[in-house]
Amino acid sequence: MGDEHADFTDYMSSLADAERLEEMGRQRMEAHEVWKNSTWIGFTVQTLRWLGDNPFMQAIRSSLRDQQGGTSTSALIMKNIARMSIIVIGIVAFMALGKIAQQLVGGDIVMQEEVVIIEEIPRSQAEAEGIVEGEEDIPLEEYKNRRSAREKLGKKKN
Repeated sequence: MGDEHADFTDYMSSLADAERLEEMGRQRMEAHEVWKNSTWIGFTVQTLRWLGDNPFMQAIRSSLRDQQGGTSTSALIMKNIARMSIIVIGIVAFMALGKIAQQLVGGDIVMQEEVVIIEEIPRSQAEAEGIVEGEEDIPLEEYKNRRSAREKLGKKKN
């Protein structure tokens, strides 16, 4: 008696599961559409899909399609160009991110050191030139100022 309806056991629960999966798929597609329409990456994906579906790009793809199983010279050249372009795009993206990070952090950090040398004229030299009379040793700048003032006075007298 229990076997006569064996094909219909759990039919309602499997029907509910199928409806639930269909609803989840519909929600996922709605979320995907929102993502495509509201983000830069979504815009990029839409643009790339549009370029891929463009008849001109399809004609280029069909003309480049290799009939010899990837062993022809043109196929090898195209593969190498694709590899190099991926590497170049990666390097450019890395450099762009570096520039952005540098803009956020600021410019280069520069260490500046100032070296100050203080020279003093010995008393015997200052007395020999007639600049100091009984003072202690004087700093170089003061010595140069007094000497230039004395030279100017000497030129005015002549």
